[in-house]
Amino acid sequence: MNVSVVAEKYYGVTYGPWFELLLVLSRDLTGIGLAGMCRGFSVKAASMIWPDNLVACTLLNALHAEEERETGEMSRLKLFLYLVTGSFLWYFIPGEQLHPSPLRVRLTPVYHL
Repeated sequence: MNVSVVAEKYYGVTYGPWFELLLVLSRDLTGIGLAGMCRGFSVKAASMIWPDNLVACTLLNALHAEEERETGEMSRLKLFLYLVTGSFLWYFIPGEQLHPSPLRVRLTPVYHL
């Protein structure tokens, strides 16, 4: 529809409703056909990971991948849980007294006399 609106507004050309309908259908069906032809490259590729999901997929792959450990070695999942627990204890238990944030917003107004 944008093509017919622009043609009418800027060029003074008026198309009939059947031509506009066929134009919209041909444009949409051409896009769907091209998407169908590219489906094997873009959708079915199992190794393709989109940037939004890359961090989560990497973490899950690292934690759940098969690993060969020698006796006495710590698993990846156990190490991850230790690191998360230590990070929680380090940042949330002591609070702002030990680790002041440089980006902290002052909530109380400052009065200069």
